[in-house]
Amino acid sequence: MIDAEAFFDLAREHFKWLVADFRFHEDSHESLIRESRLILSVIRWVSNRRFVEAVLEAPRPYLDIAFGPLVHGAPPAADDIFNRFHLSQLAAVLGDREVAARLGDIGGLNRRKIDRGLHEGSLYLRRHADDVLRGGDAKFDEIRAYAHWVIEQNRNALM
Repeated sequence: MIDAEAFFDLAREHFKWLVADFRFHEDSHESLIRESRLILSVIRWVSNRRFVEAVLEAPRPYLDIAFGPLVHGAPPAADDIFNRFHLSQLAAVLGDREVAARLGDIGGLNRRKIDRGLHEGSLYLRRHADDVLRGGDAKFDEIRAYAHWVIEQNRNALM
Protein backbone atom coordinates (compact mmCIF):
# COMPACT_ATOMS: atom_id res chain seq x y z
CA MET A 1 0.00 0.00 0.00
CA ILE A 2 1.25 3.47 -0.90
CA ASP A 3 1.94 6.02 1.82
CA ALA A 4 0.56 9.56 1.84
CA GLU A 5 3.80 11.29 0.84
CA ALA A 6 4.25 9.00 -2.15
CA PHE A 7 0.65 9.76 -3.22
CA PHE A 8 1.29 13.51 -2.94
CA ASP A 9 4.48 13.20 -5.00
CA LEU A 10 2.69 11.22 -7.73
CA ALA A 11 -0.20 13.71 -7.78
CA ARG A 12 2.20 16.66 -8.06
CA GLU A 13 3.90 14.97 -11.00
CA HIS A 14 0.67 14.24 -12.87
CA PHE A 15 -0.91 17.64 -12.24
CA LYS A 16 2.19 19.81 -12.73
CA TRP A 17 0.56 21.15 -15.90
CA LEU A 18 -2.01 22.96 -13.70
CA VAL A 19 0.82 25.03 -12.26
CA ALA A 20 2.69 25.50 -15.53
CA ASP A 21 -0.21 26.14 -17.91
CA PHE A 22 -3.06 27.49 -15.78
CA ARG A 23 -1.34 29.37 -12.94
CA PHE A 24 -2.63 27.12 -10.19
CA HIS A 25 -0.60 26.61 -7.03
CA GLU A 26 -0.67 23.88 -4.44
CA ASP A 27 -2.97 25.07 -1.67
CA SER A 28 -2.91 22.17 0.76
CA HIS A 29 -2.35 18.48 1.28
CA GLU A 30 -3.46 16.37 4.20
CA SER A 31 -4.10 12.80 5.22
CA LEU A 32 -6.23 10.96 7.69
CA ILE A 33 -4.44 8.01 9.26
CA ARG A 34 -5.95 5.65 11.83
CA GLU A 35 -4.07 2.88 13.57
CA SER A 36 -1.13 3.39 11.17
CA ARG A 37 -3.41 2.89 8.14
CA LEU A 38 -4.04 5.48 5.49
CA ILE A 39 -7.75 6.30 5.32
CA LEU A 40 -7.83 9.42 3.13
CA SER A 41 -5.35 11.72 1.38
CA VAL A 42 -6.26 15.01 -0.30
CA ILE A 43 -4.09 17.37 -2.32
CA ARG A 44 -5.55 20.63 -3.63
CA TRP A 45 -4.48 23.21 -6.16
CA VAL A 46 -6.14 26.61 -6.60
CA SER A 47 -6.03 29.48 -9.06
CA ASN A 48 -7.65 32.86 -8.59
CA ARG A 49 -11.05 31.38 -9.59
CA ARG A 50 -10.87 27.55 -9.52
CA PHE A 51 -9.78 24.55 -7.47
CA VAL A 52 -8.76 21.01 -8.37
CA GLU A 53 -8.40 18.18 -5.84
CA ALA A 54 -7.11 14.66 -6.03
CA VAL A 55 -8.62 12.55 -3.26
CA LEU A 56 -7.40 9.04 -2.51
CA GLU A 57 -9.91 7.05 -0.48
CA ALA A 58 -8.51 3.97 1.21
CA PRO A 59 -9.23 1.15 1.83
CA ARG A 60 -12.02 1.41 -0.74
CA PRO A 61 -9.76 2.01 -3.06
CA TYR A 62 -11.01 5.02 -5.00
CA LEU A 63 -9.39 8.09 -6.56
CA ASP A 64 -11.65 11.09 -7.00
CA ILE A 65 -10.71 14.16 -9.01
CA ALA A 66 -12.87 17.10 -7.94
CA PHE A 67 -12.89 20.60 -9.42
CA GLY A 68 -14.98 23.72 -9.46
CA PRO A 69 -15.23 27.42 -8.79
CA LEU A 70 -13.96 29.06 -5.64
CA VAL A 71 -16.77 30.29 -3.40
CA HIS A 72 -16.00 33.63 -1.75
CA GLY A 73 -12.35 33.08 -2.60
CA ALA A 74 -12.06 29.57 -1.15
CA PRO A 75 -12.77 26.00 -2.26
CA PRO A 76 -16.38 25.00 -1.53
CA ALA A 77 -17.31 22.80 1.38
CA ALA A 78 -17.02 19.05 0.84
CA ASP A 79 -20.82 18.69 0.72
CA ASP A 80 -21.44 21.62 -1.68
CA ILE A 81 -23.04 19.79 -4.62
CA PHE A 82 -23.58 23.04 -6.55
CA ASN A 83 -19.92 24.09 -6.71
CA ARG A 84 -17.92 20.88 -6.29
CA PHE A 85 -17.86 18.63 -9.34
CA HIS A 86 -16.37 15.22 -10.01
CA LEU A 87 -14.53 14.14 -13.10
CA SER A 88 -17.01 11.30 -13.59
CA GLN A 89 -19.83 13.88 -13.80
CA LEU A 90 -17.95 15.74 -16.52
CA ALA A 91 -17.48 12.48 -18.42
CA ALA A 92 -21.20 11.71 -18.12
CA VAL A 93 -22.16 15.17 -19.41
CA LEU A 94 -19.81 14.70 -22.35
CA GLY A 95 -21.47 11.37 -23.16
CA ASP A 96 -18.48 9.24 -22.11
CA ARG A 97 -20.54 6.78 -20.07
CA GLU A 98 -17.90 4.05 -20.08
CA VAL A 99 -15.28 6.51 -18.88
CA ALA A 100 -17.68 7.97 -16.29
CA ALA A 101 -18.33 4.51 -14.85
CA ARG A 102 -14.64 3.63 -14.78
CA LEU A 103 -13.09 6.86 -13.47
CA GLY A 104 -12.01 6.60 -9.87
CA ASP A 105 -12.02 2.83 -9.55
CA ILE A 106 -8.30 2.14 -9.36
CA GLY A 107 -8.42 -1.52 -8.33
CA GLY A 108 -5.86 -1.33 -5.54
CA LEU A 109 -3.60 0.86 -3.48
CA ASN A 110 -0.22 -0.05 -4.89
CA ARG A 111 1.92 2.62 -6.52
CA ARG A 112 1.33 1.37 -10.07
CA LYS A 113 -2.47 1.44 -9.80
CA ILE A 114 -2.56 4.86 -8.15
CA ASP A 115 -0.11 6.19 -10.73
CA ARG A 116 -2.34 4.89 -13.54
CA GLY A 117 -5.46 6.42 -11.92
CA LEU A 118 -3.77 9.80 -11.49
CA HIS A 119 -2.52 9.67 -15.07
CA GLU A 120 -5.97 8.88 -16.46
CA GLY A 121 -7.74 11.50 -14.32
CA SER A 122 -5.18 14.21 -15.03
CA LEU A 123 -5.25 13.53 -18.76
CA TYR A 124 -9.07 13.54 -18.90
CA LEU A 125 -9.29 16.81 -16.96
CA ARG A 126 -6.68 18.45 -19.16
CA ARG A 127 -8.35 17.33 -22.40
CA HIS A 128 -11.94 18.10 -21.47
CA ALA A 129 -11.93 20.94 -18.94
CA ASP A 130 -9.60 23.48 -20.52
CA ASP A 131 -12.35 26.11 -20.71
CA VAL A 132 -13.39 25.50 -17.09
CA LEU A 133 -9.81 25.78 -15.83
CA ARG A 134 -9.41 29.06 -17.73
CA GLY A 135 -12.52 30.54 -16.08
CA GLY A 136 -15.49 29.47 -18.23
CA ASP A 137 -18.68 28.50 -16.41
CA ALA A 138 -20.79 26.80 -19.13
CA LYS A 139 -19.77 23.23 -18.21
CA PHE A 140 -20.63 23.90 -14.56
CA ASP A 141 -24.20 24.67 -15.59
CA GLU A 142 -24.34 21.46 -17.66
CA ILE A 143 -23.01 19.37 -14.76
CA ARG A 144 -25.46 20.99 -12.33
CA ALA A 145 -28.34 20.17 -14.69
CA TYR A 146 -27.09 16.58 -15.03
CA ALA A 147 -26.76 16.23 -11.23
CA HIS A 148 -30.29 17.56 -10.76
CA TRP A 149 -31.58 15.05 -13.34
CA VAL A 150 -29.81 12.16 -11.56
CA ILE A 151 -31.30 13.23 -8.23
CA GLU A 152 -34.78 13.35 -9.78
CA GLN A 153 -34.32 9.91 -11.36
CA ASN A 154 -33.27 8.47 -8.01
CA ARG A 155 -36.18 10.15 -6.24
CA ASN A 156 -38.64 8.78 -8.82
CA ALA A 157 -37.16 5.31 -8.49
CA LEU A 158 -37.84 5.37 -4.74
CA MET A 159 -41.51 6.27 -5.18
